[in-house]
Amino acid sequence: MSDHDSRARSLEQMRDALAAEETPELPWDVMEQELLQRIAEDEQARASRALPRIGRGARVGLALCAAAAAAIAVASFGARTTKDEAPAGVAIRWRAPETITFLPGSESERDLSLLRPGDGVAAGEAPLVLVLRGAVRVTLAPGARAAVVVAPSQAGEALVLGLEQGSLRADVTPRKTEGLVETFAVDVGRTRVAAHGTAFTVTRGPDDVLVDLEHGAVAVGPAGRSGVTTGRLLVGRARASFSLDGGETARMLPVDEDKAPPAPPATTEPQPSPKPAIALPPATVAERPLAPAPDRPDAPAAPPPPAPAPSVVPEVPPSPKPAPVLTRASVHAGLSGCFDTLYGGRDPSVRLSVTATVTVSLDEEGAVSSVRFDPPLEPPFMQCVFDALRPGKFVGASGNLSVPFQLGR
Repeated sequence: MSDHDSRARSLEQMRDALAAEETPELPWDVMEQELLQRIAEDEQARASRALPRIGRGARVGLALCAAAAAAIAVASFGARTTKDEAPAGVAIRWRAPETITFLPGSESERDLSLLRPGDGVAAGEAPLVLVLRGAVRVTLAPGARAAVVVAPSQAGEALVLGLEQGSLRADVTPRKTEGLVETFAVDVGRTRVAAHGTAFTVTRGPDDVLVDLEHGAVAVGPAGRSGVTTGRLLVGRARASFSLDGGETARMLPVDEDKAPPAPPATTEPQPSPKPAIALPPATVAERPLAPAPDRPDAPAAPPPPAPAPSVVPEVPPSPKPAPVLTRASVHAGLSGCFDTLYGGRDPSVRLSVTATVTVSLDEEGAVSSVRFDPPLEPPFMQCVFDALRPGKFVGASGNLSVPFQLGR
């Protein structure tokens, strides 16, 4: 056996022995205590050099203060907040609605931009309307309470409200930006409901949050991340219940059209009041009809009787066309059509591909009630797919239908 072979065998034996040994557990608690002790000793040494005549008891007090300060610094490491975000765990500063001024020219809408992170407001016996012009109109139901978590900023930070109790309705103005940048969001526990231009109602329950979507799209996922919320997506008219742990558990609910938020009353022009009827005087002798005169050669011919009015037959409205039958091929066709419509005219030198799964929720009759994309895609694309599938029905199907797809150009 050569000297080279013996060295190689020795290295293999050492490697096997090291691999068989268990990785030692580091004493993290002891290391932390030693680190804090060293910090305290350094602070004590600096204090002693700065104050050479200080007494021993005072030096011990300074060391304890330094250790406490170091512990607070270690405990708060990573908990960064900005001036536009309320620190976690800070008590809410509740403000009376009367202290929030109305918008100029309004006597019912209060200025939401006057609230800062950490400010809270509660509705009394009547709904409370808060408006951030150009962004959102929020209506707190009677007894509801909400607080500002993140205030809007010039850098594009979206407004985030924390719903502490009750329900609120939000009418969100679409923001002219690309991608999934949010316009407005509501935090309920650790679950965030984020909108990109829509109208929806959020209701906080003991163990869940109910989202009633009127139109548009909302994303439901974990709270705490600004700008983009990833998770589940509701599109179109839909209702669903989500857990308070970031929306890990979801349950689709039937849409009750009778309980849908009422549309604003249509403006009608005032109709002129009818003129009072005028009583005609009694007919005089000259105005009374004369009896028919006997036939005479010089008598004028009697006028012909009026022609009967033509009968009008009402048009029968055509019977509604049956809903088109949907299949998996129809879903793929809708996805391809929306992809070509939205992205077909872009720079051909840029390659674009999408791989995701769309889940179509069907009611008892097979009609499409909502769609969900995993992962979420751009809202215009998701809305286009929902509009393409909504008129049709799946025959003999209900519940959820998942369709994986891959698109590219």
